[in-house]
Amino acid sequence: MVTVSYNKRINVWIELIKSMVSIREQRNPGQLWQLRDITEDLRQLLAVYYPGTDGYVNPNNGKTISSKTFSGNVRTTIEEHSSSSRQHYFKYGQLSEYGCAPNLFYNEQLMQRNNDCAWSPSTAVRGNGWRMIKDSRDYSRIEQLRPDVSTLRIALLERKVGARGRQPLSKQSANVSFILSVSA
Repeated sequence: MVTVSYNKRINVWIELIKSMVSIREQRNPGQLWQLRDITEDLRQLLAVYYPGTDGYVNPNNGKTISSKTFSGNVRTTIEEHSSSSRQHYFKYGQLSEYGCAPNLFYNEQLMQRNNDCAWSPSTAVRGNGWRMIKDSRDYSRIEQLRPDVSTLRIALLERKVGARGRQPLSKQSANVSFILSVSA
């Protein structure tokens, strides 16, 4: 059995999603797409390659997974690769000012809503209408709406990382002074 490294596993999801988005955008140029549409397109594709599975398969190993896990994997992969999403800037409780993964997807509505709530994890935001980043116009719009570092550092203090029910960093006073002194 071949062991696939973490980066290669993520790349399988990314390449499949990018392929599905490209096909969808060729069929409907300029039209924004929804996460559920890409998830369904990808499920149908995998159902062809893995007969008898309904397409709810982990493409890295061919094992059947639940529909909830499948949808979560697609959503997480897209959001980690989008500067519109909080998941792009925070990984394992750490802040990455320029993002934790390549910036491949864009959702202007989601980015605007995150800006409106100062990227706070305590406010649930959703945005419809995704697209793949293609040219400098997309990048320039992203740069206009991108959160500044101080906003992300404040949002970091509100994040809960680790076991469920853990206090946000802002309630752990020893950590707050350390983070603020490092960020200054």
